[in-house]
Amino acid sequence: MSKLSVLLKISLRYFFSVNRKSATTIISLLSGIGISIGTASLIICLSVFNGFQNLIIERYNAIYPDYIIKPLKSKYLNNPDDIILNVKELDNQLVCTKVIEENAYIKYDESEFILKILGVDSIFSR
Repeated sequence: MSKLSVLLKISLRYFFSVNRKSATTIISLLSGIGISIGTASLIICLSVFNGFQNLIIERYNAIYPDYIIKPLKSKYLNNPDDIILNVKELDNQLVCTKVIEENAYIKYDESEFILKILGVDSIFSR
């Protein structure tokens, strides 16, 4: 007799005992129902979040670019026009533009915020 079958027989003996009103049977049933509800809710939540994964990725890709070229040491690129010309010569690129980005602090009434301000090229209006 395998170990699994022995464990199954012991668990079934306590789960379906002859005396249906014993405390062990009631506690076992309540525990089984609680574990079943908890497991089902976790499976449902994970399934919903998994379904939202593609939606979130599509929205993220619509906002943020595929590639960003930034300088290593300074804050700004020295010759951005030369870099843009080189990138535009590449195949399979749709748009290449200049963007300047700065952090800012703003205080409005009692609220304080730290913002990221972007200065964009005229191509963004299209």
